[in-house]
Formats: sequence, C-alpha cells, structure tokens
Amino acid sequence: MMVLCTGLLVGCDKEEEYEPVMPPVEQPDEPNKPEEPEVPVKIPSTNDIIKIKIGDINMIVGTQNWNGVAYGNGRYVAIGDVSSTPLNGYVTSSTDGVNWATPQTLYMDFATAVLYNNGKFIIAGFTNFQTGTEGYIITSTDGMNWTYNKKVGTNKWNDIVYGNGKYVMVGNSYTVTSTDGMNWTAPQYVIPNSLNAVAYGNGKFVAVCNNSYIVTSADGITWTKKQLNTYTWEDIAYVNGKFVAIGTKGYSIVVYIITSTDGVNWSTPQKAERNWVVLTQSNDKFIACGNGHYSTSTDGLIWTTPIPLKDESGNEISLSIPFNDVICAMP
Repeated sequence: MMVLCTGLLVGCDKEEEYEPVMPPVEQPDEPNKPEEPEVPVKIPSTNDIIKIKIGDINMIVGTQNWNGVAYGNGRYVAIGDVSSTPLNGYVTSSTDGVNWATPQTLYMDFATAVLYNNGKFIIAGFTNFQTGTEGYIITSTDGMNWTYNKKVGTNKWNDIVYGNGKYVMVGNSYTVTSTDGMNWTAPQYVIPNSLNAVAYGNGKFVAVCNNSYIVTSADGITWTKKQLNTYTWEDIAYVNGKFVAIGTKGYSIVVYIITSTDGVNWSTPQKAERNWVVLTQSNDKFIACGNGHYSTSTDGLIWTTPIPLKDESGNEISLSIPFNDVICAMP
C-alpha cells in the first residue's frame, strides 16, 4: 500500500512537460484591388426624346384631300383629289392604316366615294367638271391595281351603297343601279336637288338631299320623295332597324340629327352635341365624326360624350370647318 502511495506522490512531484509553441507565420498583406470602373450611363432611346414622329400629327399621306376610305380583303383604300390645277383623283392603300402606299392618279378629276363588297373595291367620282360633268366608276380586286374605268352618265356621283343584291349610286338629281358593280343602268332622274348620301336597310334604299328632301326606293329605280322643313341633309346610316341622318338648317353650321325606322316617317330634328360632318356604322352602332372628335350611339338618340381623335403619338388632332373628317368602321 505504501509503495503505491509513494509512487503516486513521486508522480505528482514531477515537472509538467510542454510542447514547444511554433511562432506565428506572418501572412503578407492582400494586394489592393483596382477600383471598379464606373458603369457607363445608358443613352436614352430616341423614343424617350422624340415624342412626336415626323408627319405623325396629321398622318400626312401625299398632298391630296382625302374624301373617303373603305376596308376589305385585309386592306384599307382611301380616295381623294387635289384642288389645284390640273385636277386629278387619287387613291392610296394600306394594310395597317398607318403605312400608306404612294398615292396614284385615277382617270377622274374627283374621287368622291369608295365601297368594298363582293371581293371588289368600287370608286365613284366624276371628271371634266368645268366643261361638262361625266360620271365614272373604277374597280379593283386588290385595292392596288385599278383596271376598269367606266363612264356612267353625265353626273357628279356622291355616294354608293350595296343592298339586296344591287349597287345603287346617287349624285346630282340622278341615281343608277348595277348587279355587278361594272355594268350600270341608264341614270334615272329623281329630284332637282343633289342627292348627297345613300344607305340601305329594312328592304329599302334611302337617300338624303339638299333642300330638305329625303327619298326612298325599294329597287333603286323608282323613288318617293318627302320634304322635312328647311334642312340640308348631308349623310345617312342604318343600324339596328333604324336610319339616322345628319344635316344643317339654312346657312347655319349647327348640325341636327333625325331618326326613322322606315325612311319615310322621321323624328323631330334634334340639335347634335357637335358639328358632325360624317356618319357611318359599325356592326351595332352609329359613329358620328367631325372637327377632330367622334361619338357613338346604338339608337341615334343617345350619344356618348364626344371623344377627341388622336394621332399615333397620342396627340389630339385639331380639324376645323370647312375640312371634313373621314372615318372607316371595320366590321
């Protein structure tokens, strides 16, 4: 027992042994990194600088006065003329309504109306206005190549419509009809006033005239006339079982609106909210346009608040009398 204790005591009295400590290795300082180059400032797009495209304010296409526009077979066709000498009718076309082909001349002094139906565009107009009017129509299947020129009477043709398997064209005192748009009947005298526009609906053609007359026909040949006060009726459209016409009274530029279900019995003229100069239709609504604004209606009585027309950059277009607005409504 004693031996064991002695051994333990001896063990306790021995000095402790230590492992040598290695001196720390000095690490070299990290080299300084080069400064990051400044990120170049991105040059702003010209779209952010130039807010208005060149020629964008009025969608300038040539130097012509554009009188009408129609849509068919994936293409818009616009027609017009120049007011300077020499006189010439012009036509241009577009697939998107923004980019237009270079205007080309037509064999007529004035191109007044254009219609698309049954796979063809038809342009109505007239020529030799100073020396004696000659009416013409020109047709095209693609809106670019115009190959058929046809003299139709000695009249200034103002408008053309298609209904019940027949084309009807109206002008100064006369109307003509056609089943194919190329072969036309002899002009039929209707009234000693200018027939300004024509529409078809409810089995009836209805044309509006100067000196307050409105005329109706079931076949486009035999017409019945009716006088409404002292108004000059300028345009007419048909939608949802109703005709709507616009016009002015006397020498005033104030526009009035009338409606009818049969083209014979008309409502009391109501003053329009704006001086509309053109009226058209699209599916189930009427569209009135004038002086840089448009409005729509489903019944011809209640109209939406006039909305300003804008160009491609969102700028309002300012148009004033006597310039007419032209509008095309796609189906």
